[in-house]
Amino acid sequence: MSLRTWLSLHPRVTGAVKATVSALLAWALVHAVPGPWSEYPYYAPLGAVIASAVTLRASTQGAFQAIGAMAVGAVLARAVDLLPLPQFPSLGIVVLLGVLASGWRLLGSSGSWVTTSALFVLVIGHSDPVDYTLAYVGLTTVGALIAIGVNALIPALPLTPAQRALDRLQERTAEHLDALAAAIAADELPDDATLRAALDTADTATDQARDSARANWNARRYRTWRASLDRQSEALVQAARTAQDAHRALSAASTGVPGLAEGPAGPGRYPDDATGTALSTAAELVRSIDDGAPDPEAVERLSRAIAEAERAAMDPEPGAPDRRTPAVLVALATLLPHQSEQSDKP
Repeated sequence: MSLRTWLSLHPRVTGAVKATVSALLAWALVHAVPGPWSEYPYYAPLGAVIASAVTLRASTQGAFQAIGAMAVGAVLARAVDLLPLPQFPSLGIVVLLGVLASGWRLLGSSGSWVTTSALFVLVIGHSDPVDYTLAYVGLTTVGALIAIGVNALIPALPLTPAQRALDRLQERTAEHLDALAAAIAADELPDDATLRAALDTADTATDQARDSARANWNARRYRTWRASLDRQSEALVQAARTAQDAHRALSAASTGVPGLAEGPAGPGRYPDDATGTALSTAAELVRSIDDGAPDPEAVERLSRAIAEAERAAMDPEPGAPDRRTPAVLVALATLLPHQSEQSDKP
């Protein structure tokens, strides 16, 4: 495996390198600037680290939210410091106001910096309030801008991790459908935790890939790949949700039924066999999905399997109708292209 391929699979490593470069540049720049700011050089690399993120958009948004939170905290600290109060009650007031202000929606996940900034300015900057406040907020801003610049110069485009996550989701979805088919003749349903984890990972990876393409000068080179990932993501997320729906249908319908191992006519009888076959055929279809579209032959096989299971459900072996089959087949039908198109219509 080449270094470039390895780095593409580990975007956090690239992000860590860019954060390190940004922090070192910020540190060097501050030491080259004369004046009182050079007395607090550590705040520049702090700003660089705060603004470092995998994508340029996340880096910019996080930087401005953090700087805004620090500015709010600094203002609170200076306002409280002007009150004729001892340091002990002033500290309490600053913490109280800082925690309350940290919930401001505009600050997002950086809201906690309000209280941190207020404490720094109140306690550390008490002896030199003006210079310290300007250095703290100003140098942090400089460092953040350097990090944004580095990220813009070497933008991340984590398409390979997104592709890997979608490949895992495809296999986990097919495996779960196979497991549901086996559960028709078993005593309990399989756990869907692995499928849920794969779906969450794929959602995060594809969202990050889309986010990284914004304001990314390198994204145009990979627009064909990005478009393919979008199609594959849409199809596989739909397939995973279909598998979850089938799981829920079996789980809900099994309540009050003699058990998953025994259908109305006993174990291993219609419509159980036909429903299990439809689930296995659905797994084959999911494995055939490529560039967002399933193999036409797999679609045809699933269509026939669903029809066979429907016929078996309407004319079961002696006994009560199986309540599981209709809900499972409705879920599986969403994997058929024409069914998916119809379900999108108002």
